[in-house]
Amino acid sequence: MDKGQRTAFIITFTVLLPLTVSLFWIKNAGLTSLFLYFKTFLSAGFVFCALITVYIRKTFDRLSLFCLSALVFGMLGDIFLAAAGKIEGIGYIAGAVMFLFQHIMICTGLLSDSRSRNKRPKLLITMTVTAAVVCLFVFVFINAAGVALGGLTVPSAVYAVILAWTAVIPFVLREKNEARMPLMGIAGILFFAADVLLICGFIENAPKELSISNLIPYYYAQYLIAFSTGQKAKRVKDKLKVTYNGIECLLFENYPIKGSGPCVKLIHAKDIEKAYGYGFDCVGHPDEIVKYLTEDEYKSLLRADDQHD
Repeated sequence: MDKGQRTAFIITFTVLLPLTVSLFWIKNAGLTSLFLYFKTFLSAGFVFCALITVYIRKTFDRLSLFCLSALVFGMLGDIFLAAAGKIEGIGYIAGAVMFLFQHIMICTGLLSDSRSRNKRPKLLITMTVTAAVVCLFVFVFINAAGVALGGLTVPSAVYAVILAWTAVIPFVLREKNEARMPLMGIAGILFFAADVLLICGFIENAPKELSISNLIPYYYAQYLIAFSTGQKAKRVKDKLKVTYNGIECLLFENYPIKGSGPCVKLIHAKDIEKAYGYGFDCVGHPDEIVKYLTEDEYKSLLRADDQHD
């Protein structure tokens, strides 16, 4: 994120807190109708926030589409749950299904990221271990807390596993100097925390405020997904167009093969003489004119591109 993005993120992140606390107070006060409208307004606001982020950043890739779809499903889930008392029999079920689709969209978007192809073994191990740990946690937690889920125990465990995957997959895919994946990973952690708080509300003699305190981590998670929708994932790309000492080049993290190290590759033949003057070498005839970079030079060119964006 550049300086402007960080400022906007901090301001909106701070403003969200009183809005979420207000929603908490409205629900706790028993103002059901106002709660319904306010909840719908906030949920729609996250979709709008995502669209604004995409418009400002001029970035919309496959992961953006899945993130936006997830926010729409989250909004529908909020609407169904908030209106559960008015939609006999289907409100809670429909809401739960919408939330399930929300997290499936996020997981699918992450797994469709180009980086996942190169990290399949690590992803498979991480997802398998996460599923085992979460299932164990769910069954131990339910038994210890005395929460009676009946026939919903297994579906709850599956839901928790998908939820946990939204938290761990982004950290597996994360690249250096990237903001998008860590934000999505933190969002996944907040989603998981929100559902744990929700379940805690069903524990016998638990304070009634506990069951709706999940709104705070839940809405912050929604916001992080919305903000991530328009973030550039340029670290996913194999190459990036930059200017090196006035010469237009392609910047590679590794070239020509993995492990070669970062370098810039000449784009225009007219700059060959100038490029040789700056230490470029021909590593392959006729147009493989490159200059290998130090780690500091590579990071400097990445920062310059961030500021340019």
